Amino acid sequence: MSTDGAPDLRLAPDVLDTLGRLGVARDLEPGEPLFRRGDDGDSMFVVEGGEVVLRFGAEKHEKRLAAGELFGELALVLGSHRRTADAAAGVGCTVRELGPSSIERLEAESPQVLLRVLRRCCAYLVISERRLIDDLRARNTELERTLGSLRRTRRERDQHHALALTDELTGLANRRGLRALLDRAREDEPGRSLALVVVDVDRFKAINDRWGHAFGDQVLRLVAEALRGAVRADDIAARLGGDEFAVVLPGLGEREAVLRARALLEALGGLRPETAGRPVVVTVSMGGARAAADEPWERLLERADLALYRAKEAGRRRLAWSDRVVAVADPSGES
Repeated sequence: MSTDGAPDLRLAPDVLDTLGRLGVARDLEPGEPLFRRGDDGDSMFVVEGGEVVLRFGAEKHEKRLAAGELFGELALVLGSHRRTADAAAGVGCTVRELGPSSIERLEAESPQVLLRVLRRCCAYLVISERRLIDDLRARNTELERTLGSLRRTRRERDQHHALALTDELTGLANRRGLRALLDRAREDEPGRSLALVVVDVDRFKAINDRWGHAFGDQVLRLVAEALRGAVRADDIAARLGGDEFAVVLPGLGEREAVLRARALLEALGGLRPETAGRPVVVTVSMGGARAAADEPWERLLERADLALYRAKEAGRRRLAWSDRVVAVADPSGES
């Protein structure tokens, strides 16, 4: 075996003896360069003593050649060519350089030796090709592992991002998610009109106190499901927190937005969750406002909250728009 773990391809003693009568011997100090990658070259070399290091580029491992090994053999096939590696003495060494005249003499005087050298070169090229294929396979496997890891990381990141923007209890967007969706809608269609409706469950604290938090969660899920079924494809429903929800209505004028908000109030007017075998009447109050041009989200939410307060103050189960109550839910179900 050679010093880098490859099969032993050193030249036979009689071949070395023949080559030793040709060319010129050169003594190199440790680290002294023999040639550089890209240099013009038309000679091959035999290591007669010491060690030569070949480096094929920063991305590849170096190859170390000991006494009896040949390198630069492309000169046999190509003649003058560009060197494909850097060659330097690893330790103090002696190499024999066989230039074009030496190769011609070898061909004329010892064709059998030349044939054996060529066979050795072919064997080396076959082994190098196999090692290159193995290296490419290993790199491909590693690349596939890396890509798989990146895909998993991206999926996990997307999942974490989605969780960060989604309300765990209801599956609607949370406050952060609503803000992100609103920002995206404004980026996609700048100047498009937006209206905001804020929805609050009436007397929710009393529901929790009387029937328990598990039933309160059931009520919140029921409200979310009703909103999800009532909104249009491009509306955005969200849970702001606690018992407060919101719906963004894009692309509507003032009158159309109020009509949509009325429809939402009607859709949420028939909520009758059951506990202990009896239905419980649940009503909601709503406040709405239409955004002025480029109005900040915080200001729009503040105006919708003020409208919600007016609806609550006026007796609950109502829709207030800006500064007035515009709809009252059917009172027949009020407890």
